[in-house]
Amino acid sequence: MQLHQANDDRVVEDEQAAADKLHTVLQLRAQIQQLIDKMIVEVELSNCIDIALRCVLMGETAEIKEGIKFLTRCKLFEITGAETAIRSMCSLVWRPSADVITELIDAAEDMFISKLDGNEKASERDKSTVENLMKAMHGATEMDRPSIEEVIYLLASVGNDDEGGLGRHRKRRHIETNVITRLWAIALDNSTGGTNKKIDALRILYPISRTEKGIPEARTRIRSLQKKLMDEPAVAVEALRIISILNTPTKQEKGSIRFIARCSAFIRTTRCLDPS
Repeated sequence: MQLHQANDDRVVEDEQAAADKLHTVLQLRAQIQQLIDKMIVEVELSNCIDIALRCVLMGETAEIKEGIKFLTRCKLFEITGAETAIRSMCSLVWRPSADVITELIDAAEDMFISKLDGNEKASERDKSTVENLMKAMHGATEMDRPSIEEVIYLLASVGNDDEGGLGRHRKRRHIETNVITRLWAIALDNSTGGTNKKIDALRILYPISRTEKGIPEARTRIRSLQKKLMDEPAVAVEALRIISILNTPTKQEKGSIRFIARCSAFIRTTRCLDPS
């Protein structure tokens, strides 16, 4: 009797093991099929990016807006080719159309400025924003770079008095102070290596330093920027670009005697560009 019961238990265990194995196999097959489907969709979307970019750059306002939304979604889902297309799309910032520029800045905000999700820490959000900005600037062509810088300038101007006439279609997020601090830390890093990162960070900080809040912040780092003039030529050039705008008056400073005195002191300080 006991032997018969043991055999029955073994049969039940074997059947359960077989059922579990079949379930595992079916799950793996479903996951593989899901990956295949995703790859097919990714390829199809990637093939559409060039056409969408052409519509964005050459189409009417309605087509441009839809194209911006499409390319933005492709970028957020990391579709192949989207990163390059987004850099080219930034040239829309020069269009004489407030609606198009507002749509572009809305998209740039979604792509570059991270939001707090769930229990995510603010530091993680800021780190993600820095990575997004660095990725956008890295590898940008000389043709695309001025447009990318102008988009970053408009993003950095949010919350200032110099928002450039951006439409208020929604409540905007701004580039956090900690993000800018992280960028300065990368740009002014004195360790050897990491030249490309320093260059990218300085290129991002150039438009940020043109804003009302950015100019005073950059002025406090004049000595560190001067030291970068002794760095590698490519780094020195980007540091010099920022130095060249530090004499620009903010709206509060324009016409003030204090600013005139500061200009004179600034000229004396930078005339020799002595980093020592």
